[in-house]
Amino acid sequence: MFDIFKKWKKQELDKFRPENKKRNKKSKPKDNSPKAKLIRKLKHKTRYLEIEYEEAEDLLTKSKVKFYQAIAEYCKENPNAQNPLGPIKKEDKKSEEGNLAQEEVKAIYREIAMATHPDKHPGAGEEVYEVFNKATKAKDQNKIDDLINISLDLDIDLSQISMELVEELEKALNKKEEDIKNMNNDLAVNWLRASKETQNKLIASICPDKKD
Repeated sequence: MFDIFKKWKKQELDKFRPENKKRNKKSKPKDNSPKAKLIRKLKHKTRYLEIEYEEAEDLLTKSKVKFYQAIAEYCKENPNAQNPLGPIKKEDKKSEEGNLAQEEVKAIYREIAMATHPDKHPGAGEEVYEVFNKATKAKDQNKIDDLINISLDLDIDLSQISMELVEELEKALNKKEEDIKNMNNDLAVNWLRASKETQNKLIASICPDKKD
């Protein structure tokens, strides 16, 4: 998706950016300050975890579908078995506003919106609009790592962000790592990876006889 966007962006947008006009100035030397090194490290980590998260989330979704189907079939074949699946509670997804370098987050979002907003780029294609919608959702949910990941794909300069935002990004990535770990260790995922015999034993163990 981003490959299509970048091609369109290069043709339609980059030629208007002052920084992309031909200059005789020498390119800036690489910034090797501790902050710059940390930002580069987090950029790589952001891209990697985005892929890992999507894969873990996809596996978990597929595992749960098959796991729940297996439980339902077992309980149907064994009327005395107690189905452990109660009503699914909706998660409370309250946004954490706090004092989180909000102005910088808004500034990054504005940069993304400038390059992807449908009103500014009519006829740009669904791929571009999807990027804008994803960025808007990330901003509303205060998902800094998602915004940073989108900005990286759009080649938005992040070298001037504050250490406060860098630290918040690091926390967000650490949480994403923990979420990935939890998804990969979910009961449904472990069940899907198990042998058929182990799967059957697990289903029987979590669906006890109602008489007991």
